[in-house]
Amino acid sequence: MKETRLFKYILRHKADLIGWLGSLFFVVGSVLLAYHSVWGFTANICANICFVFQGAWVRLSSIFALSVLLVFVNCFAIYKWIGAP
Repeated sequence: MKETRLFKYILRHKADLIGWLGSLFFVVGSVLLAYHSVWGFTANICANICFVFQGAWVRLSSIFALSVLLVFVNCFAIYKWIGAP
């Protein structure tokens, strides 16, 4: 099977692409939160999951730890937004 240039690029730069995807999710999440949508927190969770994978992939413990923490913070924010007792 012949590999295309794009496929070769993706294989070589997986961590960078995951980081860009996370950044895109953060921008979408910020816009949604500006419009007072709870889906902004969901987009931020997706962004942080991308950064968890990126931090693990390139062995950056600071990005990994912060992203794991922010996943829980965003889950708590959703819980409070929906109307926790």
